[in-house]
Amino acid sequence: MLDTIDPFYKEHAAQYFQLLRASLEPLLIHFSIAGETALTDFALGISPRFWQAENISFRERDMQSCINSRCIKRLLEVRRRPDGRMATVQYLHKTVMEFLEHVVVRRKLESYLKTLYDPKVRLLAAIAAKSVGDSLHNKGFPHMRSGLLYASRCHPGSVDNATRLLDRLDSGWPKKTRAMFQAFDFIQPIYKTSK
Repeated sequence: MLDTIDPFYKEHAAQYFQLLRASLEPLLIHFSIAGETALTDFALGISPRFWQAENISFRERDMQSCINSRCIKRLLEVRRRPDGRMATVQYLHKTVMEFLEHVVVRRKLESYLKTLYDPKVRLLAAIAAKSVGDSLHNKGFPHMRSGLLYASRCHPGSVDNATRLLDRLDSGWPKKTRAMFQAFDFIQPIYKTSK
């Protein structure tokens, strides 16, 4: 089945499958941000205008087209929520998930990657970018825990980028919350390597 993916898109398909596998909340907009080339700089330089409904809608439609064209349209699907919340990416059904999670299939997908691809630091970048939108709408920072979990699981080669992204999140958190999360064991390795 994977052999039917256009050779030009195999690397992108492998990246999307890895993003979905690593994601705690597979929002379509996170996939869009994770696809940026200069990812860390993009996430750190994102402006509040990025989170306007028209831009989010455009980016979601664009990413849905990418997923449909690169991932054998019927393996992954985009689900739009009727209540207006952001769209999610999901496996078409449980059988597809089981197929893609099989160790032989995962290895084959990983062989499509030409360079290191760390989905966790990419998802952390999406969380850091989302913090701009959350702070604009006075939603607080509901994704702090997700961001910290992604950072704690990132590839050692991504620690510098993860540290920059955590600094972005850290600068927006209230001092009391910041101190509480810095006390967690799972974040200590990243702070120790950056200081």
